[in-house]
Amino acid sequence: MSLDPDGRAHARQRWAARAALASAASAVALPLVYARATGLLVVAVGVLGSVVTVAALWWVLTRRGALRAAAVLLALATPAAVVWFFTAAHLLWVVGASLALWAFAVWAGKFALSTTRSHAVRVREYRTSGPSRPFLIMNPLSGNGKVDRFGLKEKAERLGARVHLLDPERREDVTELARRAADEGADLLGVAGGDGTQALVAAVAAEYGIPFLVVSAGTRNHFAMDLGLDRNDPSACLDALTTRGGVERRVDLGFVDAHPFVNNASFGAYAVVVQSPEYREDKLGTTLELLPELLTHQRGPRLTARIDVTGPRESARLRVRRRYGKATRPVATADAGRAGGGVSATAGASGAPGATGAAGAAGAAGSSEVLEASQGAGGTGASGAGAGGGGAGRAAPAGGPGTVVVDAPQALLVSNNPYRMDDPVGLGYRERLESGVLGVIGVKVESVAEAAGLLLGRHATGLTVLTAREVIVDADRPEVEVGVDGEAMLLPTPVRCRIEPRALRVRVPRNRPGVPEAKPPLDWRRLRKLAAAVGRTALPKHRDRYLPGHGSEPEDRQPPAA
Repeated sequence: MSLDPDGRAHARQRWAARAALASAASAVALPLVYARATGLLVVAVGVLGSVVTVAALWWVLTRRGALRAAAVLLALATPAAVVWFFTAAHLLWVVGASLALWAFAVWAGKFALSTTRSHAVRVREYRTSGPSRPFLIMNPLSGNGKVDRFGLKEKAERLGARVHLLDPERREDVTELARRAADEGADLLGVAGGDGTQALVAAVAAEYGIPFLVVSAGTRNHFAMDLGLDRNDPSACLDALTTRGGVERRVDLGFVDAHPFVNNASFGAYAVVVQSPEYREDKLGTTLELLPELLTHQRGPRLTARIDVTGPRESARLRVRRRYGKATRPVATADAGRAGGGVSATAGASGAPGATGAAGAAGAAGSSEVLEASQGAGGTGASGAGAGGGGAGRAAPAGGPGTVVVDAPQALLVSNNPYRMDDPVGLGYRERLESGVLGVIGVKVESVAEAAGLLLGRHATGLTVLTAREVIVDADRPEVEVGVDGEAMLLPTPVRCRIEPRALRVRVPRNRPGVPEAKPPLDWRRLRKLAAAVGRTALPKHRDRYLPGHGSEPEDRQPPAA
């Protein structure tokens, strides 16, 4: 008798986990068994070559003239020398085979863990009526003329939209245009342009409580990418103007002081570089000219970031509820978290000062309150999980419980929802836009050793990765350069970054490519359990809720008010 679908899925999962473990073991054993004592030398040479190459690249960025030229030669010569050594020792095929086995182990392991679908993030959509008086702003120069090439103005007008083409010869205030259209009765605002323009009009749409339409006519279209829109054919975005072709989502909106952003705000080296008048004419040359002083703190602001690490993405959210008969309602929220040395967030209720985590929340609530825990993606329970990874030596608790201070980073990125960090394929993507937290990435490298340590990824001492509800960025000067969705700004310090959860109604096409599925982090301990499983214990309960076509239909109701 043939296996049922669940049985077949579990069998594939079990054998993929076994293949991953076997391949990983073979990748380690091959150089040791074949080359014996030389096998350790192979590993040592490979690691040393990687470290020297990264160090040389650091010198390329922080030196000029003859020293930079020498560092370039070293960065090129080191990998060549490593390959020559393996070839001379007749071990090149061993190294290649070992790397291939390791790559297969990673692929098989991620496949095994992906089949559980327990990491999948469901995006809630709402079926609503199409707009009757939509207003769209289009930049004819954006994306090298995508508005004209794809006939966006003509298609939008056929669908009943009023379109305003920006004049390339003069600067127009898109915020004022959008606000005037909303005052005149527009029930949807849209933009075909870059992310900076998208953010300005999105803030007006959020202010008036009307839907916002993104047309992927910009150069990079990061916001459209994370909404899962078609970036190759921006005219497909206009299908959302119809009742049958469009649905609504609720997403967060970030703010730097009073300036909105849909993607991110950057501080430090990048923000200073893009402020340079020469940057537009010679991006690479200007960057290489300015980086040595910026990375060594001889030029640019010295930043200090105070981060409220109370985000549900990498910590468990503790909700304290008071019972009134059979009904319950939230009365306080606290997020247990630690960053590096173990910073915990206190409950936001009137409990004893200094009480932290679940204990603090319970103390604040009193005996008549019930403590409930709910986990976000990656959360680990009510006892408090890590609010971030990496940067343990850089992030020290200061400014109160739940606050982390990052001192003098060369670069700081604050994003509207966190970017993926555990999957190289997914770097630059945000798997969620409605988690209600900011993503924070800080880089502080002061030596060649710390530069080489960046090979450790998010566990490097020079890298801080956190989630937060608020970030205060101060500097040693009255004004600081900020890049807001690619737009250069100069803002007075301190600068406050915050997020407005689910503030923006975004209308998107029902049929769209979607965001590439996130791969779960490689967990060898879990793989061992999956490989040894004999039943269906590896499959999550109610597995159908994670499968396409189950629970993914838009809800036939209006989105909740912000």
